[in-house]
Amino acid sequence: MTLVASVTTPLLDLPPPQEAAAVFGTLIGAFSLSAVLVRVMRTRAVNREKRRDEGNLHRRFVSLGVLALTLGIAITAGGWVYFAFLAVCTTVAVAELLTVVGERHALLLALPAGLSIFFAPLGPMAAMAALSLALLPSALFALRPPYSVSVASSVVALAAGLILIVLPAMLLGVMRQYPDGYLLTALIILVPQISDAFALLFGRYFGQHQLAPRLSPGKTVEGAIGGLAAGITVSLLLSNGLESVGIAIAIGLGALLVGAGIIGDLVASTIKRSVGVDDFGRLLPGHGGLLDRVDSLMFAVPLGVFAYSVQMVMG
Repeated sequence: MTLVASVTTPLLDLPPPQEAAAVFGTLIGAFSLSAVLVRVMRTRAVNREKRRDEGNLHRRFVSLGVLALTLGIAITAGGWVYFAFLAVCTTVAVAELLTVVGERHALLLALPAGLSIFFAPLGPMAAMAALSLALLPSALFALRPPYSVSVASSVVALAAGLILIVLPAMLLGVMRQYPDGYLLTALIILVPQISDAFALLFGRYFGQHQLAPRLSPGKTVEGAIGGLAAGITVSLLLSNGLESVGIAIAIGLGALLVGAGIIGDLVASTIKRSVGVDDFGRLLPGHGGLLDRVDSLMFAVPLGVFAYSVQMVMG
């Protein structure tokens, strides 16, 4: 199986029922457990500030649950429906990145980046060409007077968005068309996402030691440990249906995805801190923008695809 997908991508590409049940069962189980933990830990919210934080935590989990359900449906649908979902999410995330650097035409410039997702099934050459051409509108805008640093920042931000946002989305689109693509795509997405959610939960109630105080003061070592345990658990559950992935590989892959997710989150925090904003947007209550929610995938997706590909080659 090569990375070149068929040009006859169907509208829908539904997985076997047992695989869909495994993915949605994992989603439901993770959020049910998180809801129970929040309920049990409420006794720790003894003052007004903690109660306000608890309400924000509740909003985060509700909005994350809605996003996870939408994602689960899109992955399950497959085909062009899935690519359309990726295109919409990519356009929004790139537009948020452009907005924080002061670009007034953020959505207009982000649209070609989102549309380039549809070239991924045509093969790597078409995909790379589409990525390059997606930068053209921003370059043309930069050629208009008056010339300024902010205009150049928009070009650089869009280029960064193509690498950190669009390219991982293309990899997710192509990966879904692998023989084990449904479970593998779900694993690569859900491990860092669920890990991030549980890291927030454990960090909020048990966090004592900051993980990276200068970049992201809210992250704690205790939260990272809780997130790591959750991520490895999800990896073990979903890899059970992947014949080529044993227990040891599933644990290693889960740990790699969690670590890459933390790095992506810290990189996003660095970007926000450099431009003086707390969030990339306000689309998701309790989270900020869509990019605030999916920043953990910036490095987790390429690393997950690379690790799985190497494992397949080495047997």
